[in-house]
Amino acid sequence: MAGQQSGNASIHTRLLDITLRSDLIAADPDGYDRPYAGEMTSLAADVLLLLLDDRTGKPIPEAAQRERVIAGAVLVDLEAAVRIATDRVYFGEDVQYLHVRVTHTASTGDDVLDRALGRIIRARRIGFHRRPLRAPEVVDKLMWGLRPRLFEQLTAASLVRKEHGVKLGFLRTARWRTLRPEYQAELLDGLRAEVLGKMTPAPRTVALFGLLELAGVAHRLLGLPRYSGDQSTSERSRQLCRNDWRVAAVASAIAEYENNPA
Repeated sequence: MAGQQSGNASIHTRLLDITLRSDLIAADPDGYDRPYAGEMTSLAADVLLLLLDDRTGKPIPEAAQRERVIAGAVLVDLEAAVRIATDRVYFGEDVQYLHVRVTHTASTGDDVLDRALGRIIRARRIGFHRRPLRAPEVVDKLMWGLRPRLFEQLTAASLVRKEHGVKLGFLRTARWRTLRPEYQAELLDGLRAEVLGKMTPAPRTVALFGLLELAGVAHRLLGLPRYSGDQSTSERSRQLCRNDWRVAAVASAIAEYENNPA
């Protein structure tokens, strides 16, 4: 029975992959096979790694809304790969909505990003029409099923290893052991230097800090006081994240979920 269920799950995964790949090819038949020419690192994998507790091999307990935060990192990666852009919808002089649109459908060479791009394309489709997607809606569309595939990428990069165990003599457990703690240390050192430095940090750094802040773990990871009268910490971090649309999209998705969890 277990083998049959595993086989059915495998078949379902292959069918889903074929469907998503077909959507990409249908949207841009001439561009699908053109890979992304630039060098792209996965912010989503970095966020997942930083949300992992080194001691327990489990997610940091106080990290909130992990799935939505990781989905926000996927948006950052897709924008860096020049696959999506946003249109601002104004109400008077204020920005009321951010709509996400697909700008290029060629494969990124990254399975997680290609699947996410396929989901966005499918979500925008209503018959022969394309409907606008609000940024928080995109976050909710992308949040499902990200962690297993990102852990596969981290495993392939020799950054983590899955370890199995038994609890109480019969309960099977699993944990993710970090294999290169110096990699996380380098990430956090760079993040700390840019956030607290006098120079304007890179957009990727702003997004990373903002996403960790939404998860409620940024100050813990960076060894900073949660609140400070010094504007170089709390106030500066808020100013950096205020105009970042990816952080705002995740914040809106979290707020909408909390206001209407059903």
